[in-house]
Amino acid sequence: MPLSVILPVSSTYARSASFGGEPQKLALPHAPERFITYFEEDNRPQTKLDRNLYGGMGVSAGRLREDTLFDWKFVCLSHNTLRGAAIANLSDALLAGKLQAFAARFCRRLPKDGAPFELLWPRYARTADGEVELDVFDPVERYSIIDAFGEGFLLTEALAQQARAESVSFVVTPDALNARKIRSLYFPAAGVLVTVGEGEGKRINMKRFIDPEKERETRRLNRLFRKGSRLLLDDAAEAFASARTLHFELEDIYVAAMDFEKAGRLRDALINEIF
Repeated sequence: MPLSVILPVSSTYARSASFGGEPQKLALPHAPERFITYFEEDNRPQTKLDRNLYGGMGVSAGRLREDTLFDWKFVCLSHNTLRGAAIANLSDALLAGKLQAFAARFCRRLPKDGAPFELLWPRYARTADGEVELDVFDPVERYSIIDAFGEGFLLTEALAQQARAESVSFVVTPDALNARKIRSLYFPAAGVLVTVGEGEGKRINMKRFIDPEKERETRRLNRLFRKGSRLLLDDAAEAFASARTLHFELEDIYVAAMDFEKAGRLRDALINEIF
């Protein structure tokens, strides 16, 4: 039955589009703008196209249709390690209010010139020591975001949002591997450079924005997940080894019971009969 004639589907679209929760209300850094995105195309969602929706935190759905057994059925896709484990756990530990307050204080002292922000792609050079990024800025003041959690881009994004709100101009350098992430922010009017990773100048430790108790709980869960993964991998390796042994045992029985020359004799007899 075509989706266009299923009356409840239109209301389902509307509900999924407007669905949101506390993370959306609080505008948390990892919260997707739309928690559920419904695709009306017949071939969506797809893993290759939709797994990184909203940085891997969005859930995509599609192909909603009637079903004789469960009334309705549909396809749903989410990122297992981002939505399911890594960032989802860290989002619980992130003190979003503290992060936003820091960004507000930081931007409040910068000159407000109202110029639009610029996008600057990283520039690289090959040297005897390998590929290095060229320093295209001449900052008066440097800040390095010390990021043991892999979440330093949350702070650069918060700073960018606050700078827009405060009419402070800035230059963005995207991350070389993920252009959706901001690797560095340069505020030309103040000559201030903020970069994710080890570097010169003052340090901003992301640990200050993490709830210690929730961080401990997240680390405990991650250790549990890793231990479970190792056990499952060991079981899988054992199962493969057992399957290999059984395969060769079965092959020994099979080879001994087969008359491989009979196929040749049947072929020759058939050829003689035809010709």
